[in-house]
Amino acid sequence: MRDPHEAGRDPKAREAMKRAIGPGAKMGQANPESKNKGGNAARGLAVQVPLINTWQPSWGVPGVDVSSWQASNGVDSVNWRDLWNQGVRFSYVKASEGNYYSNEVFAQQYSNSQSVGMIRGAYHFAVPNWSSGADQARYFVANGGGWSPDGVTMPPVLDIEYNPYTGRTINGVNMGDTCYNMGGSQMVQWIADFSNTMVSLTGRRPAIYSTTDWWSRCTGNSGGFSNNPLWIAAYNKSGPGTLPASWSNFSVWQYSSDGPFPGDSNVWNGDYAGLQRFATYGDTDPSASMATAFTGNLGGQTSGIICTLTQAGCYQGFQNGAIVWSQSTGAQLSLNGPIRDAWGASGFQGGPLGYPTTGIIGGLVNGGTYQSYQNGAIIYSPATGAQISLNGPIRDAWASTGYEQGRYGYPTSNDTCSQGATSCSQFFEHGSISWSQQSGIVLQ
Repeated sequence: MRDPHEAGRDPKAREAMKRAIGPGAKMGQANPESKNKGGNAARGLAVQVPLINTWQPSWGVPGVDVSSWQASNGVDSVNWRDLWNQGVRFSYVKASEGNYYSNEVFAQQYSNSQSVGMIRGAYHFAVPNWSSGADQARYFVANGGGWSPDGVTMPPVLDIEYNPYTGRTINGVNMGDTCYNMGGSQMVQWIADFSNTMVSLTGRRPAIYSTTDWWSRCTGNSGGFSNNPLWIAAYNKSGPGTLPASWSNFSVWQYSSDGPFPGDSNVWNGDYAGLQRFATYGDTDPSASMATAFTGNLGGQTSGIICTLTQAGCYQGFQNGAIVWSQSTGAQLSLNGPIRDAWGASGFQGGPLGYPTTGIIGGLVNGGTYQSYQNGAIIYSPATGAQISLNGPIRDAWASTGYEQGRYGYPTSNDTCSQGATSCSQFFEHGSISWSQQSGIVLQ
């Protein structure tokens, strides 16, 4: 019997799996409450059922999720205009599964839903025992799971739920139990790996789709994912009920698998303006954080809040600088002056330093100041100017000598590296520090 994780590294096994599963799994397929479960369990095939349910919540914004099950002969079969006329304003489309399947009609469904005015997004059906979270995140992004803060793209979604291939052997591969033979901490680590990789690739934490029952059984009811929006599945007319331990609220509720809409029927927990904000910068509105960060030395406002930066970041301009915000760093001041100039010369948040994680901090020797960033710091003194100190072996070596208070003093140049970053060097007031793959750190 072959281990799924081993098969996931084998291109031939991935291709065989793709052939074996046909159109793949759909959301909620193995959910005990779903009307679409069943079918050919060896292939994970869902049953197509009539849309007999006409009920929908009286609150929120209606939405749907679809997959290749809503297609015929490679052509999208969803009547998107009719759904729009029924009040549907957002859609999620299955992009991928595991690291072996991509939806052949994804581009059609994604484009067709937007063409009628819907805000749309992509979801990935996770098969955690097949490959790592990072591997499946990369596969998802390569097959439609990207994101941009354009106001019409919902955040990417991790569909993590009941194993549709429970107890089955497919091409000699044992597909595991409901929890993919990965319950508890192993599953939690896999989800974190997927989520962290998605943040790195897209700048956006993925929403997590699941049920309270599965989350409790298969993660030990982990409370570690409160920063990921929740899409909760609970098929009833009374509401999502008790939520998994990570969340005190939910973003989307999937309330039916048999109507009123094709695929599954969902509702956004808020108004349409909130849905648009969700597509722009997430559950967290940066305006409150940015208002808190404001200080009088910024001067008058010169722009509104603009959310077009890399990794879904936002900024607001002022006479004497800016407030810069991202989901992972919060709102930070970037005051006009030598430190901001050095950051700008390096490419601002799109450069090697990333976003600021602090404001400018003073109190260093000889009138020095510094500002920390995701990937290092900029250090300033009146005698040496503002210089970039990137995280890595040179900064570590400088730190071991006492930073600017040590024998080297302040940096007098940026940390610069050769093409391919096989060697780097930085000059200081009283010497230099260099590094190469061949010789390691050299203190001079």
